[in-house]
Amino acid sequence: MRYVLAVLIGIVGLIFGWIIAAFGTLVLGSAFGLSDFEGERAMVAFFAIGPVGGLLGIVIAIWLWSRRACVACDKSCRAPRRQHASNEILRPDTELFAHARHDA
Repeated sequence: MRYVLAVLIGIVGLIFGWIIAAFGTLVLGSAFGLSDFEGERAMVAFFAIGPVGGLLGIVIAIWLWSRRACVACDKSCRAPRRQHASNEILRPDTELFAHARHDA
């Protein structure tokens, strides 16, 4: 269920991002010199700038959803660090160093 909700949140973020970017391009297009001849501004807003906003929207929505899911379950979002065998050997409290301390 968690993954289904993440996909739905991503789709909602995609739609909102697309709409906000396209609307912003329509509003600010004339200020940046984009002509409205034969609907050029609307087509640029919908087909060129809208997908960029949609991509940003889906990334931000899924990122926010994953942060919310980690906070809700009280777990760290980071994977635990792996312990290597070399870390065990080089720790000062291991027997290898204990023998060296007793010899001195």
